[in-house]
Amino acid sequence: MAEEGMNTAWVEVEYNEIWDRFDAVFRFRPSKGRIFLRPAIKEPSPSETYSIAHIFGQGEEHYIDLNNDLMAFALAMFQSLTAVEEWIYALDWQHQAFKFFPHIAFELDEFGEWPVPVLPNGDYYIFFKESFVWGVFGHPWEKTMCFWGDDVLTCLHENRPRLLTKPVRKK
Repeated sequence: MAEEGMNTAWVEVEYNEIWDRFDAVFRFRPSKGRIFLRPAIKEPSPSETYSIAHIFGQGEEHYIDLNNDLMAFALAMFQSLTAVEEWIYALDWQHQAFKFFPHIAFELDEFGEWPVPVLPNGDYYIFFKESFVWGVFGHPWEKTMCFWGDDVLTCLHENRPRLLTKPVRKK
């Protein structure tokens, strides 16, 4: 499909090269200690940022239900915005960077998550088209998710996941 002999949807790529490109466009400012910056990136226009704080602290069943709904939405969105052989970047701050082929089936990890989770539950997680025309940025300490680009916002407005009910910013 995506590459000759490829049997996975997640292909690790050179971390620094991708982060340097992302940082050049979005001026990423990670939080340090108990002080976190709002927003942590230069949010592009158009974009919408939502609070996700209400997923935490209300029990495991609540968390799993809303997270599964968010993952289903994100996968459907990424599939609708990419061709069958196309990939997007998936970044986990200070960990791995991947090319993610959303049309290739994959298994969840032992925690029921993707290799790079959609929900920022402890780190910054970012998904974006190589051209940066659309994407999703998750801020774990602000407990927000920023969705940018016309195509992503159209998907969001047509089939919003139940987690994304509390807007924080709009550009």
